[in-house]
Amino acid sequence: MKTVDARGMLCPRPIIETKKGLKALLSGENLKVLIDNETSLGNVCRFLKDNGCEYTQTKEKDHWSLTVSVSGSQLSDKPAEDYCELISPQMNKGNYVVALTSESMGQGDESLGKRLMTSFVNILTELDHLPSAVVCYNSGVKLALPESPVVDTLRELERRGVEVFICGTCIDFFAIKGKTVSGVIADMYLIAGKLSAAGNVIKP
Repeated sequence: MKTVDARGMLCPRPIIETKKGLKALLSGENLKVLIDNETSLGNVCRFLKDNGCEYTQTKEKDHWSLTVSVSGSQLSDKPAEDYCELISPQMNKGNYVVALTSESMGQGDESLGKRLMTSFVNILTELDHLPSAVVCYNSGVKLALPESPVVDTLRELERRGVEVFICGTCIDFFAIKGKTVSGVIADMYLIAGKLSAAGNVIKP
């Protein structure tokens, strides 16, 4: 596996180095990207998503590790600088994480539960304090599919700096790998870390 060590780099360098690494991949090879700051992590993830790259993310002691599997031939010519967006300083994030564990909210009528979940997720963008992160596991990962009624809201939350994580084991279980269009595929270590570090966890 080839490795791009982008630790200590500021945008657009991490994106430029990641792009060069992807273009050098041979068929079937993976690329590991090491990043040590959240701004660069978000920018590189945005670049990968925009170019249809599949990747998983893990948190190490002092950096993040992205494992990317895609051939360089799929990459666009969009300048790396276009992905260097910074989180708005006006954005208020609260010390809480939202755990989406199902497509439905509450117990009882399923159709009502799905309507409630749609309403709940959509309202998140209107709160005075956004969640610090949203984690999706079990059937909640289906909320990140293109046909989901809340996928646009999840993408808007990402755009506004909220981390969205999708359980990789759940993606494999439901056979939807490569089909989600929002969030970063994460392992249970990362998800557990986000939940345990949160001041509060909201599970609708």
